[in-house]
Amino acid sequence: MTVREALLEGRNTLSSNESPYLEALLLLAKVLKTTKEKLLAMGPDELTTYEQEQFHSFIKSREQGEPIAYILGYREFYGLKLHVDHRVLDPRPDTEILVEASLELMQDKGNFLDLCTGSGCVALAIKDNKPQWDVHACDLSTEALDVAKMNSQNLNIEVQFHHSDLLSDVPGKYNLIATNPPYLSPQETQDRIKAGWVEPAMALDGFGSDGLELIRKIIPQAIATLHSKGYLLIEAAPWQMVEIAKLFHEVGYINIQQWKDLSGQVRVTGGMRP
Repeated sequence: MTVREALLEGRNTLSSNESPYLEALLLLAKVLKTTKEKLLAMGPDELTTYEQEQFHSFIKSREQGEPIAYILGYREFYGLKLHVDHRVLDPRPDTEILVEASLELMQDKGNFLDLCTGSGCVALAIKDNKPQWDVHACDLSTEALDVAKMNSQNLNIEVQFHHSDLLSDVPGKYNLIATNPPYLSPQETQDRIKAGWVEPAMALDGFGSDGLELIRKIIPQAIATLHSKGYLLIEAAPWQMVEIAKLFHEVGYINIQQWKDLSGQVRVTGGMRP
């Protein structure tokens, strides 16, 4: 089997995915330990039996719903190459909106906290773009923190990490807190697991019938952890944003703002501590 034949076979197998040829290209590039750009010039080259078997194994895993980032071992996020695996949520492109909203609000210098950091993607992107800021990140999962710390070391981007149940064990106060917390209901979480999702349930389940129980805890906790005129930004599902904005108002935040994703749906809501 040649490289070209393998790519076509992989594309056909993954045809129901959004980008089947690109996924096949990335998976074969991993097998051959090369870049996707170089792979395109290797069309007539023959694969060894071992390379074919490894490629077929990757394609099968992807066909069965394994996130491609888990198979590749990395995810590109806001210009950074992050290690990701089964210990953390696979960072979504929509979460880059949370980074954009944060950067939009940031002044020359301050303290930033990435709450429910997972892979560390938001904190590391912020520190990479605002090196003068003091950037912290926290998570309840010690396994997620291990991944985030690995990414910090690999990228040589300094972030201070804390093991904390939401904001209970986070030191100090902040000018900006950003979070992409779990926001699925327990039923939605179980449905996705039954459907083959392999991401950690802790990163998905926001509790409560509407998935907002953790967010109902975060909003009042954060107002006590922010400096005056500090902001809290929350990423969640577009259909939850009306209720989240209402919660901001009820707790006493002012200057409520919202940011839309590339599809035009509200993805992030934020408010200022008076």
